[in-house]
Amino acid sequence: MWRVIIWCVFSISLFYVSIMSILNLPTQIEKQGGYINTNDILGILLVLFLATFTAFRTVSNYRKIKKKEQNSDDVKKRGFEKYNSGDFKGAVCEYDTAISLNPDDIEAFMYRGLSKYELGNSEGGLEDINKAIKLYPGYAIAYMNRGIIKSKLGNRKEAERDFAYAIELNPDLAKLRKDYM
Repeated sequence: MWRVIIWCVFSISLFYVSIMSILNLPTQIEKQGGYINTNDILGILLVLFLATFTAFRTVSNYRKIKKKEQNSDDVKKRGFEKYNSGDFKGAVCEYDTAISLNPDDIEAFMYRGLSKYELGNSEGGLEDINKAIKLYPGYAIAYMNRGIIKSKLGNRKEAERDFAYAIELNPDLAKLRKDYM
C-alpha cells in the first residue's frame, strides 16, 4: 500500500511541475523575444507524459493489490468449503494458496493447522496455529483450537492454559471448553 502512496505523490508532483511550466510559458516566450524554445515544449510534454504514465501505473498497481486481496479471500472460502465437507487434503491446498497470496492471513493459518491435524499431522497443525497466534496474539479462537488439539493429544495442562487464555480474551468461548475437558 505504501508503494501506491509514493507513486501517487510522485504523480501529483509531476503534474504540478507540468502545470507550473505551462503557466510560466508566456513569461518565457516574452523573455526570449517572442519565440518558443522547442526544448521547453518537449520538456513539458515529457513531464506530462511521465506524470500520466505514473498515474496510470499507480491505479493499475492499486487494482492488482485489491484483486490479490479478493483472490486470497476467494481461495480461503474454497478452503472453508473443503474443510467443512471433510476434504482436509484439498483444504490444506487451498489454504496454502491463500497464504501465498496473503502471508499474514491468520484464518488461513489456523484452518490449515486444523486441516493438517485432521490429516494426522499434529505437529504441522500446531505449528500453523502457533503462526496464527504469533501474527495476532489476541486471536482467542486460535488459542481455543490449539487447546482442543492439545487436549486430544493428551496434553491436558497445556490445553487448560490455552482454554483459560482464550476465555480470558473472549468469555463466550467458555461454552466450548466444556465439550473438550
